[in-house]
Amino acid sequence: MNQPESFGKEMCKKLIGRGYPVLEGIFDRQAQFMSGFNWTGKTVLELGAFDGRHSEVALKLGATYAIVVEGREENLKFAAPAWPGMVRFVVGDVRDLGACHVHLQVDVGLIFGVLYHLDNPVRFLRQALMLCREAVLIWTHVASTINLECEGYAGMRYEDPGRTDNDALEPLTAFWFAWDELVRCLEENGFGVVKVIEMRTPVTPSAAAVCVWAERLNPKLEVPQGNWLEVERR
Repeated sequence: MNQPESFGKEMCKKLIGRGYPVLEGIFDRQAQFMSGFNWTGKTVLELGAFDGRHSEVALKLGATYAIVVEGREENLKFAAPAWPGMVRFVVGDVRDLGACHVHLQVDVGLIFGVLYHLDNPVRFLRQALMLCREAVLIWTHVASTINLECEGYAGMRYEDPGRTDNDALEPLTAFWFAWDELVRCLEENGFGVVKVIEMRTPVTPSAAAVCVWAERLNPKLEVPQGNWLEVERR
């Protein structure tokens, strides 16, 4: 379902035109990355969504319903999806989905710009992945050095300045996965990486970041031919 290369840029311009604070050079690339997944008929759970822009991309590409969880109600003021009745907005802490009354499984999870703000992304991923039947798409910074472990996974401790910019979760320090340790965490929770692209943000170009597409591993299903479980690096 790959869209033309212009798809991401078109989505970026569309949201900017509606008054969205959209950072060109990252959102457009994320939208383009998402276009490689078949969204037709899928249900979506977007966590730490800001204004739900990635769910909007999924709906544009054929998804039928999205649950959008965001911790700050003021961040949803820009959310104006063109699909009435197809999006449920929830204001709550993504680290406690039970308290957000998010219990139902969906087809695909969207986790963009969340993991690197968390002191324990391992715990968060475990609960989030349980709600994803088919796949999860993630964009996150990853560790450039290894100096810490979180529940047995190696990475680094990052002093998160974003707290003052109204986009980071407590505490001020966060744990960043090493890239291969993020892969291991996904695999140990039933997901295999299909595709990954290095995707640094213009805000902090020196900090490594990746966009990841992983699908649930099911030993009862026949593995498709081709590179279903291969990591495609660019």
